[in-house]
Amino acid sequence: MKLPNLLVLVPAIGFWSGFAVAAETPAAPERGPGWLRHTYYDDRLLPKIIEEENARRHAHYLAELQDREDARLAHYAASTNVPAAAAADRLPGWGGQIAALRENLVASLGVHGPSSSFELVSTRLSRWMSPIRTAQVEVEGQSVPRNISQRRGYFEEIRLRSPVGGVTALLVRGRQLQPPYRTVVCLPDVDPVTGLAGGPEELIGAPQAQSLIEAGFLVAAVDLQAMAELDSRRMKQAFLVGEPPLGRIAAQLSVLISYLRTRPDLQGDRIAVSGRGLGGFAAALSAAVDTRIWATIVEDGLRSYRRIAGHGAELEVPWLVPRMLQYADAPDLVALIAPRPLLMIETGPTEPAWSSNAIARRIAEACYPPHAATGNFLAIDSAETGAPAIVRDFMRRHLTAPPSSWEAALPSFATSPPPPLAAPPVAISEIRTPEEWTTARLRVLEGVRRLLGGFPDRGADHSGQIIERGREDGFTWERVFVRTTPDTLTPVLITRSENVRTPAPALIHISGSSISYEDDALRLAPEMAVHGFIGVFACLKSATSFRLGGTPKDALGVVEGRPLLGEWAWNLMGLVDYLETRPDIDRHRIGAMGWSLGATTITYLLPFDERIKAGAGFVAFFQLKGMWDAVLPPGHPGGEAGLPFLERHHINSFVPGILRVGDVDDLLATMAPRPLLSLAGEQDDYFPIASVRDAHERIHRLYTLLGVPERVELLTYPGPHALAPPLREKAWEFFGRWLR
Repeated sequence: MKLPNLLVLVPAIGFWSGFAVAAETPAAPERGPGWLRHTYYDDRLLPKIIEEENARRHAHYLAELQDREDARLAHYAASTNVPAAAAADRLPGWGGQIAALRENLVASLGVHGPSSSFELVSTRLSRWMSPIRTAQVEVEGQSVPRNISQRRGYFEEIRLRSPVGGVTALLVRGRQLQPPYRTVVCLPDVDPVTGLAGGPEELIGAPQAQSLIEAGFLVAAVDLQAMAELDSRRMKQAFLVGEPPLGRIAAQLSVLISYLRTRPDLQGDRIAVSGRGLGGFAAALSAAVDTRIWATIVEDGLRSYRRIAGHGAELEVPWLVPRMLQYADAPDLVALIAPRPLLMIETGPTEPAWSSNAIARRIAEACYPPHAATGNFLAIDSAETGAPAIVRDFMRRHLTAPPSSWEAALPSFATSPPPPLAAPPVAISEIRTPEEWTTARLRVLEGVRRLLGGFPDRGADHSGQIIERGREDGFTWERVFVRTTPDTLTPVLITRSENVRTPAPALIHISGSSISYEDDALRLAPEMAVHGFIGVFACLKSATSFRLGGTPKDALGVVEGRPLLGEWAWNLMGLVDYLETRPDIDRHRIGAMGWSLGATTITYLLPFDERIKAGAGFVAFFQLKGMWDAVLPPGHPGGEAGLPFLERHHINSFVPGILRVGDVDDLLATMAPRPLLSLAGEQDDYFPIASVRDAHERIHRLYTLLGVPERVELLTYPGPHALAPPLREKAWEFFGRWLR
């Protein structure tokens, strides 16, 4: 379908402005029955004009990220203006410049400084023989393969227990090595699907570890999978409590270092950390927040989020550091590690799209001089994985060298004092008086607003342009492009009965992740028309910010500090701005409903927009804690028995850190005393029915305390995760009662 000559883009001034009506705007074309379904299946869901504007906005966003990076580089470079007479004169100044960066990183990781609280659960020492290698040897004048033992030594397995989790490590050293031992902690890479790319035993046999053992170091190989609990369910739980996997690794690595420093046979002030891939990123993050780590080696571990945004490279969930792009990027860790020794290695025949070596070198130029002569920073590109010879020489130079003059300034780089813990999460079940709830409600709203990245100004342009009109059985429809935020056009279908008296009540409906807004309109609009409602169906999938790549599966918004649910809630507020300008809609009678992910989305809209007078959620008003370890029971029609409910959800179905503020039902309760309806299937395979009932009971208790128990309802039916007819009938009755 060729779009009518209706819209023209206006060049941006400062940021992308809206579209404007042409001087002679032709009328929106009328479409006959069946056209609405035809437009969806004919791939007209994302008109070309939106795709083009998204591309322009994406380019503008990348330029914004580049500006932020340039500003940070200038900030680091300012340290070069300090007289370079002595290292100790320069370093304290650097520490002052990057204090805010470290504090933000500590908050994103959910850690609170080095942890010295641990219990040694077990330790086992045994003889060790390095893995067997095959070599060609001469036998009777012929070259034949023979297995050759590489090295003998000692193998010690330790297990620690601490408040931040258990730690398992294998400590290996050569037989001739004498104490005190200088230690290198090795972190493996992790495959986000299958788990470890190399466990502790495999890691000990890797060329880099072998080279370090032969060079006279004690190597501590860590079970990273166990530390981070890198299965899908545990990762989501970690994000929900504000402790992302990388934060947990940093906290538990801190525990291991505390233990190693207590051992008289180890040199506690000469501990290094080395890692590859995700392990390399964890090593860099740990060194950035824990200055007891003396030297750091990062192999293929600093993935630049800015470059990922620019090149569309895949970003797996374990790599996410919430909100990091608000104040830094991965290469900025160099500034936090300086002036301690740092070796960066990138392998492969070509530079990856997410490579950080180039920008890391620029940061190092500002943060490491005048220590460049000591070789404290080295960034190399190597075709050899592990680069064992380079690693061995780097460690020999920096772990065995006598103290340097610049070490006197290191106290200036000590880890920041632990930030004060946030107030305990709000629990509506503990509220006793309306006055207590008034205070608690403000705490919940402020905490969740912060986690969502706030709601920026939506601007003064709340315009909408009708692109086409049509009629189906039982209703007429308009397709409208709505300026929901200054940088977003959202396709919206507005449906109504031809006989409805205006201004009429309007219902905003948000679809689930697996169905189009047009299909939902075809199913729900006739029923809405019969009951006298104007239907408003928003296509949030195309309104997704360019920061998120336009797909609910892209997790970059977590790093940007703009989770998908917050982005969508912000767009919906802009949609309400537009609806208030329409003469056919009664601005005082607007309701909102959603199905599945759509219901989860309006969970973050209803509390913050009091213009929504009533809300209903189909199969998605629940309690997270009730879903924590819940699994599908035997005989459940929705899937395999024992499958965790959390496995059914992508990370973007949640808001990282939400449980530090309260549960989902605590947030929903802030809508009180406005009417709220929960609808659910008893055989739902995405949300356990028990968690839905628990959430309703807690919310109902609060509404009763406020004197309006009749304004919160729950209806279940003996069926699956669906927009089932009995649930829909209840929704029309509910909205008819509260929006009339």
